[in-house]
Amino acid sequence: MKIAIVIVLLGLTLNRCNPTPTPTPTPNLIGPGHWTIEKPMRYQFEFRTAGKFRLGPTLTLGENGAMLAVQIEQTNKSVSPPGGADVTAVVRAGSGTLRVLESPVPGKLLAIQNTPMALWYLEPPAAGTTVSSIEVRVGADSATWQFSEGRLLPP
Repeated sequence: MKIAIVIVLLGLTLNRCNPTPTPTPTPNLIGPGHWTIEKPMRYQFEFRTAGKFRLGPTLTLGENGAMLAVQIEQTNKSVSPPGGADVTAVVRAGSGTLRVLESPVPGKLLAIQNTPMALWYLEPPAAGTTVSSIEVRVGADSATWQFSEGRLLPP
């Protein structure tokens, strides 16, 4: 029993003499309960046609995450709007893609002023890496934008 107490006390003494370094604080990555993108910069891209739909993406990049919002307009009003399972997106950065944290769920998409909108939350690009392109698919049809085509929106 005395040996165990001495070992515990010795451990406490050593920890006080050589404290563990405190990690440098990093911004909280977005995720459940914390979807606010810090220091956001928004880039808007022109609408492009993909099959029976016109797609208009806006990419928001921040130090703790990214969000891709895509407006989906029907080119023919007799066509039903796509569901969440019909829409996919890829944001390319460096030699890879940004990891998706949350994507549209199957079923009806969110609509703003009767325009369907698909949202993806993504991890931010790695330090020193830039976004190169965005690709959005609706069913078998797709549209691609180069990042240089985006227009920076005012804050």
